[in-house]
Amino acid sequence: MSSELAKHLERAEKAIARGKPDLALEAYLDALREDPKNDKVCEAAADLCVTLNRPAHAATLLSPLFDRLASIIGVNAIPEPDPEFMRPADIPVLIGDSTKVRAATGWTPHIVLDQTLRDLVDAQAD
Repeated sequence: MSSELAKHLERAEKAIARGKPDLALEAYLDALREDPKNDKVCEAAADLCVTLNRPAHAATLLSPLFDRLASIIGVNAIPEPDPEFMRPADIPVLIGDSTKVRAATGWTPHIVLDQTLRDLVDAQAD
């Protein structure tokens, strides 16, 4: 592990310990710039993106999230669009922002990403 990567990870851990998830996410994203294929860092960043409801950052991490979901299901999936299911009105990427809702209601997410993915799989299995 490079010393720069180690510094970013240490900064993220300290931010989490201080209850500063925004700073932790920034540190994890810096770490991913150093080592883009680091699955553990990608998972931590994705979890924080969901926790913080940061869809713009989460969108950049969708490929690893897809891989995590495929792993939970137990398949080796390759994402490919199916033209049969594409509609002219489909939006290729939809990124939301919960800032107004969070400010108005004080809402924050409390379910970790892997639990959300498992719930998604379980709901589809029913």
